[in-house]
Amino acid sequence: LNAGFPDEGAFGPGSASNRSLRQGRLGVVFGDEQGSTDYGPLWYLLERRFKIPFDPLRTNALDGDLKEYATIVLPAGRYRALSDNFKNWVRSGGCVVVLGEPGWAIGTSGLVELERAKNPDDRDSLPGSLFRAELDARSILAYGYPAKEGKARLGILASGNTFYNPRKEGGSVLRIPAPKEGDPKNLLSGWVWDDSEKRLAGTVWAHEQPYGNGRVVMFMDDPCFRAMWPGQWKMLLNAIVFGGNP
Repeated sequence: LNAGFPDEGAFGPGSASNRSLRQGRLGVVFGDEQGSTDYGPLWYLLERRFKIPFDPLRTNALDGDLKEYATIVLPAGRYRALSDNFKNWVRSGGCVVVLGEPGWAIGTSGLVELERAKNPDDRDSLPGSLFRAELDARSILAYGYPAKEGKARLGILASGNTFYNPRKEGGSVLRIPAPKEGDPKNLLSGWVWDDSEKRLAGTVWAHEQPYGNGRVVMFMDDPCFRAMWPGQWKMLLNAIVFGGNP
């Protein structure tokens, strides 16, 4: 900066209208119930691409003193029930980011309550297909994405056989849209079952909501899967940088 005045606009760097961001400490859980393919791509992106320092944490560290951390990322994996200690850390202002397979964190004993979308045949699992999705431009996850009519449009990877309906109270910020007449198909690439597009229409792919003074950010699939979907990385980066700055 060469001056305290803006190059354009009414508000400069020192304006009360601007918020300063703190560089919070980041923790990433790995190694106990998470395979290397779950946390490896995330580790690569943080270390090599984003250049963001982080502390690797074992799962049992979530029962310890977490007050130094602003954000903790939980890669896909199997987790036991969340402890009161961890929930209290989130309530006190921490941000938890869940990457894929979030069923263990959904429900009355978890962090978010979402209704599972009906699936007449649980055997009809998607191997991984690319779908069109719409991201609410008001969400912290949308920073940096071009938006039109309040929506940023991007491709997301959908897999498995468990999907969730949006929460009526809000927070379900990235959804596979319910197509209207004349809209393009949601399926962009990949193989699906005959009724997959209809079944996924309107379902949630990313959810973020307050939890006490903290925040929960939940991705239904891993946005850094194999580190091969750069269009989704910005959402992860936004969750880490802005989620821990309530």
